[in-house]
Amino acid sequence: MSRGIKSSEFWLTVLAMLVNLVLASGAITNEPALVGLGIASSTLASLGYAGARTLTKSAEAKKEAVVAASLFNGNSSMALQPVKKP
Repeated sequence: MSRGIKSSEFWLTVLAMLVNLVLASGAITNEPALVGLGIASSTLASLGYAGARTLTKSAEAKKEAVVAASLFNGNSSMALQPVKKP
């Protein structure tokens, strides 16, 4: 899993912030362009959030699957180890 500046979530957030900066600056006065930029900003922010949540949830699911498999295979010592949440 990529962290920080190497992650796609980071770059989607940066793009959304840049679009918002252009919107807030008033540099663009064409109404259809403003609507398009607003939609682009919302989409980029949503994609960044969804990607981050997907990675977090899949990591949690993998840890839970390891615990369940350990219990199923009778390795209770591994199942009793605490699961660290990110």
